[in-house]
Amino acid sequence: MVLLRRVLFCGIIILLESCNGGPEPISFEPDPQLLEAQAVVPLDIGEKVPAFDLPGANGRRYQLSDFDDKEILVVVFLSNHCPQSQVYEQRLKEFVVDYRQDVAVVAISPNSPLSVPDDQLGYSDVDDTYESLVLRSQEQDLNFPYLYDGDDQQVSIKFGPPWLPTVFVFDKSRKLKYRGRLDVAPWQFGGNTEDLRLAVNAIKEEREIIRPIRDTPGCKIYWSWDQNDKKTLEEEWNNSVVTLREITLDSLKTILVNFSSNIRVINFWATWCGPCKKEFPEFLRMKRMYRHRPVEFFSVSLDSPDDQQKALDFLTQIHAPGLNFILDESRKDLIIEKVYPSWSGTLPFTLIVDPLGEIQRVYEGPFDPLELRRTLVDHRLLGRLLVP
Repeated sequence: MVLLRRVLFCGIIILLESCNGGPEPISFEPDPQLLEAQAVVPLDIGEKVPAFDLPGANGRRYQLSDFDDKEILVVVFLSNHCPQSQVYEQRLKEFVVDYRQDVAVVAISPNSPLSVPDDQLGYSDVDDTYESLVLRSQEQDLNFPYLYDGDDQQVSIKFGPPWLPTVFVFDKSRKLKYRGRLDVAPWQFGGNTEDLRLAVNAIKEEREIIRPIRDTPGCKIYWSWDQNDKKTLEEEWNNSVVTLREITLDSLKTILVNFSSNIRVINFWATWCGPCKKEFPEFLRMKRMYRHRPVEFFSVSLDSPDDQQKALDFLTQIHAPGLNFILDESRKDLIIEKVYPSWSGTLPFTLIVDPLGEIQRVYEGPFDPLELRRTLVDHRLLGRLLVP
């Protein structure tokens, strides 16, 4: 619901811009398609740029002809979840400012949402859907068009990027002059799109590009027909046993003190709490997303100890493996005193706890999934970017 409100807000802004002479809004409903497996071959040096007509994050469609006024066209393939892609969002913004007179930059997201497994999203707060592309473009205030090709991936197949990110640079005649990495440092520090800048400068000065192809491994591209990673995760998840263990208040306090080196997300819920059950699937998805990062997820049922089977039945129904507990204590005042004295007792209730017990964030009532994911991925123990 929060995600829908944000996307609708974006649509209102786009509509207001169109009334003031800006781009006309489009009506676009994403519809990812399952394609037959096929060979994907990278565009070669000297080949013409493939035509495209794709929806952008800013609410308009973009065609190749929209960039005819620029001497050079830069097409870069990125994705929301890929840490190597995210590092170039800011660097590309700086590149756009430096070369705005005669260079057009357009980014394309090629991944099919049908194929990206949740556990590959651990360096991001969003996935690779069109709606998430809109959110990422807003959050990062991107100054270049960010286009979505996740429905049929036909444009991406014609370009053939081998990894993410991959940049393609075309001259005035729209022939490919450079393909590959943007710079040598796809991590948090050390790069400024040097390889891209060298290629563009060579084209502007009519010089030969010494190394026109510099393909460098990055994030895997998820073509719709390649769902092996997603199936592997689903099989592993579905084969995990769902348990519910009784826990004392003193043992719960030990969990809250957090002597581990991980962040802990602790969700208090009950089967009689409608909002608790409604948000639980989002809690589980985050557990899948960040399963390879330093985060631990705990669920603590505040059902009566006599209703332990009822709580276990719910967890089994939604298939919630992991660290699930039920308190052996029903006295609300004692629970509040041990857990968080300022807590009113409202459910659901969620805590983010740093190592050594420092409370990082408190959610009294339903949490905002996007805000919670951003809190996690931007935490000093996680981060969105790779570190050399």
